Amino acid sequence: MANLNKVLLIGNIGKDAEMKYSASGIPVSSFSLAVNKVYKNQNGEKQEKTTWVKIVLFGKTAESLHKYLLKGKQVYVEGELNLEKYTDKDGIERYSTKVIGRLVQFLGSKKDESESEPDINEPVETNAEPPADVQEDDIPF
Repeated sequence: MANLNKVLLIGNIGKDAEMKYSASGIPVSSFSLAVNKVYKNQNGEKQEKTTWVKIVLFGKTAESLHKYLLKGKQVYVEGELNLEKYTDKDGIERYSTKVIGRLVQFLGSKKDESESEPDINEPVETNAEPPADVQEDDIPF
């Protein structure tokens, strides 16, 4: 039986990427991505809905890319959906959904980007899998 866990998103970064390090020193970069859906309601009026998705990158790619992942930038992200169960401070079981980024591509016009940024037409593969020594408790958020 075949399995597939793949997410494809295009959206705008909600705030600058945040860089942290796991307890074992692995770079972890995260940011929120606003993905918009435009549709018409029953009355034919245009509606827009924004879904916020947490994106997490690992390794050297996370460390080098995070400085380019700035608020308002439009990016294409390809990754894997990850659902984690945890218990909050009140003892209530909760769930957190995020996308472990495998590929990031900057979108937009070339003149919108500074010269120091990666080529916006070249996708950047990421180290999508947390290294084997990283446990869920090691991730600082």
